[in-house]
Amino acid sequence: MKKKTITSSVSLFVVLITAFSIFYFSPSQRTKRATVILYKSKSFSQSEVESAIECVKNRVLKLDHSYLKKIWNDESLTNEKAREYKRSRKDGSNVIVVCSTYHAGSDMTRPKMVFDEYIWILVRDSETDDWRINNHGAY
Repeated sequence: MKKKTITSSVSLFVVLITAFSIFYFSPSQRTKRATVILYKSKSFSQSEVESAIECVKNRVLKLDHSYLKKIWNDESLTNEKAREYKRSRKDGSNVIVVCSTYHAGSDMTRPKMVFDEYIWILVRDSETDDWRINNHGAY
């Protein structure tokens, strides 16, 4: 009787550890736990930067087998991209660049591609509108 109880307990323990590992190491959980670094911005408030970062995180959460490890705002890239947008659009003041360490691939433990500086260019129509991703790619 004791042997059966020990075997059942070990089996339950293995199932729980496996379930926890699958949940904890899933791409969505990794993205939710991504390291967020907020650098001071001259162009945007902290809440505006946080909102842009959340927009990127939400996009990545919708992708299969992809996750963010680290995400941050970059003032110099934002200024550079804003100048480019001013040439092609009427207003470059509603452009922000978010950088990330981005993992994309079919296996969540060994990603096929790792981008140390993957940039996300976000735009909005006005200061009161939500950010939307306009472009993204390896930098």
